[in-house]
Amino acid sequence: MILTGSGSDGSVGLGLIKEQGGLTLAQDPNEAEFAEMPRSAVATGQVDEVLPLSGIAQQISAYIDNRDRVEVPTREDALSGEDAEALEQIVDLLYEHASHDFSHYRRPTLLRRIRRRLQIRGTPTLSGYLDYLRLEPAEARILYHDLLITVTNFFRDPDAFAALKAEVIPKLFEGKGIGGQVRVWSIGCATGEEAYSLAILLHEHAATLRTPPALRVFATDVSQDVLDRARDGRYPREIVNDVSAERIERFFSIDEGGGYRVNRNVRETIVFSHHNLLADPPFSHLDLVVCRNMLIYLQRDLQRGIYELFHYALEPETFLFLGMSESVDENDLFQPVDKRHKIYRRQKVNAARPRLPTLPLQSPDNASRDRTASAAASSTKPPADPTGYGALHHQMVERYAPPSLLVDQDYDIVHYSENVGRYLRQPGGEPTDDVLQRVPASLRAGLRAALHAAFRKKEPTRSRPTPVDIEGQKRTVVFWVRPTDPVKKPPQSFALVIFDDSETRVTPDRSPTANPDGSQTERELEEELEVTRTRLDEVLEEYEISQEEMRAANEELQSMNEELKSTAEELETSKEELQSANEELVIANQENRHKVEELSAFADDLHNLLMATDIAIIFLDRDLRIKRFTPRAHDLFNILRVDLGRPLDHFTNRFGDDDVVSDAREVLRRLVPIEREITNDDRRDYLLRMLPYRTAEDRIDGVVISLVDITDLKQTERELQQLTAELEGRVEARTEQVRGLMSALSLAEQRERARIAQVLHDDVQQMLFALQMKFRQLQKNSPDSLAERYDDANDLLKQAFQMVRTLSVGLNPPLLKEEGLEAALRWVGEQMEETYDLTSL
Repeated sequence: MILTGSGSDGSVGLGLIKEQGGLTLAQDPNEAEFAEMPRSAVATGQVDEVLPLSGIAQQISAYIDNRDRVEVPTREDALSGEDAEALEQIVDLLYEHASHDFSHYRRPTLLRRIRRRLQIRGTPTLSGYLDYLRLEPAEARILYHDLLITVTNFFRDPDAFAALKAEVIPKLFEGKGIGGQVRVWSIGCATGEEAYSLAILLHEHAATLRTPPALRVFATDVSQDVLDRARDGRYPREIVNDVSAERIERFFSIDEGGGYRVNRNVRETIVFSHHNLLADPPFSHLDLVVCRNMLIYLQRDLQRGIYELFHYALEPETFLFLGMSESVDENDLFQPVDKRHKIYRRQKVNAARPRLPTLPLQSPDNASRDRTASAAASSTKPPADPTGYGALHHQMVERYAPPSLLVDQDYDIVHYSENVGRYLRQPGGEPTDDVLQRVPASLRAGLRAALHAAFRKKEPTRSRPTPVDIEGQKRTVVFWVRPTDPVKKPPQSFALVIFDDSETRVTPDRSPTANPDGSQTERELEEELEVTRTRLDEVLEEYEISQEEMRAANEELQSMNEELKSTAEELETSKEELQSANEELVIANQENRHKVEELSAFADDLHNLLMATDIAIIFLDRDLRIKRFTPRAHDLFNILRVDLGRPLDHFTNRFGDDDVVSDAREVLRRLVPIEREITNDDRRDYLLRMLPYRTAEDRIDGVVISLVDITDLKQTERELQQLTAELEGRVEARTEQVRGLMSALSLAEQRERARIAQVLHDDVQQMLFALQMKFRQLQKNSPDSLAERYDDANDLLKQAFQMVRTLSVGLNPPLLKEEGLEAALRWVGEQMEETYDLTSL
């Protein structure tokens, strides 16, 4: 059961569960939170039901209940007559819907797989399921795929593949260098793992050779769906359980969907082809045939024909590789090389002619009749008494009836009666079954004419009595040749040859020359003459027919000759044009080759760019269907490789944003880019940008959606804003602090000025006044000579007083405290005018 999740976990095991008769379910990807896992499971084709989560439990419960209700046994001999007839009609219905005949499959396998579908559908009987198939044609397709369960993986049965690598692969390359080719046929390749495993083994050994031959692996299957998947060569990550890390690195590349893809050089080694082993001609000149775990599903009466087909397809001394449950027992066509690992070598068969398989091994025509007959024959129980009436009758006919042979259209003996050996001999050389080589020489001419009449004209023939030496005695032999009805499709006729020597025995005393009147001799001569005339008439008739055919053919050849002459003239006139065109084509071919190389390199660069970029990009066509996407888009939109070509609105995204599709339509309508920011469910920020997709001819052919992860940028922006706010707060605090300091400095300056002015006024000026008073006292008491000096000193004191007063007032104008700034400024202006003689404006 596959539920919501990412990756492709569980996809590999689905086929194994179905092979064992289990039920496989997957959650509907459209309702899954993470649709990647269920979508990957559905893509394998191995899921029985795709259901919403609410319906899965109900389906499991119904499946368990139906196990007891289904009345179909798994053994054919336990089927009732009605069920046996229904089974054959189901097989016929499958042939009508899928053109594949399952009548030669083992009945227990068919019943087990059909019983499983009955349990799923809740139909208790085969007849009821037959009615359901007729009403629901899609069910026939599902049953067809169930019967062709493709359970495989890389290097399945590792020990067997290791033995194949050590014992067989090197021998395939012996005697083959440049110009040679190693040819391998993988039958029933399913999704391609086995074929790629064989190609990997071949490439590994070829890498050890200086001049390796070309490699070719023919991989065939009857299902076109699995062939398409195999041809693509994409596999989930779980193949690391079967493929070594060294081989992964060497022969695989990481797929844009998160899995692995087989490298191009290995893919180009393999030719995938739709092929039915039982009906289509085989490949030829092969070095290795690999048919693993397929013959176990077929009835044993077919296996001899299949082994003959393998023998025909293989070159001498080459190999056959079977599955662990298969073997070639008591077969003169193959000899075991490694019986434990089911590896066999082709044997050379001593025969007059090559042993060719008869195709088809199963008949596509009148399938219903042939299958019914085959089923009836296979389902009929053998008689409890080995001496039953039919067997007894056959024994008595063999013992007492005239000896006979059954001959095919090639005049080869296909069956002998018990006592016919006395009429046959084996010529020297290689053994042969040609009846004309085995009968006595005296019977050859008559037997050849009789067989010709039987096969060409469908007429029975009786020969004239012919003397023959049998077991040392002269006997007169008469034989009858009777044509039989065709027994195969395509028709293959046989003739029955019956010998009889019971009428007369030629002895010396009854020889023709002993008859005096010669009547016996005349009668024999007349009979011989009549036979000769009959043969002559047949020869003349054939000659006339041949003449007419030759005449008509000659006329046709003459007309064709005239046409060829005119055609030759036309060809001659166009030869020069073709030569010049050929030169142009050669030049164009070189240019195209360079262009292809450039395009290939550009494609590789583009692929690596898309794989390396961490930007999610989706290319949509005009119908908003997905054309291409980068691996990052796989994580955001739950898109897989198999979803190419599907509309974008079929997928959920991790943004919870339903406007993506509508925005894409708006871009197509207005041809104006759209850009906005969105956030996914992981709280990561993306810049969504939509642009029209323009071709080289400036034609709008869709929409390009890109999503750039700007989570780090947004985080940095938020941190920068926070830092800016913090800096602005700190600057504001510093500014307030500076303002306070300036205010404090200004106040300190005013205080200092006031202190200096106070000192000048209170201390210095008082000391100067005291000095002035001292000088006045001296003036009163001093002589006249000191009075003049006193005046000079007094003038200096006055100037000092004036200067101290001016300085103290300038440091701390009294108006600042009393009348404010305007009065202080007016006072400063008056002082400047009085002191420096300046005029205010």
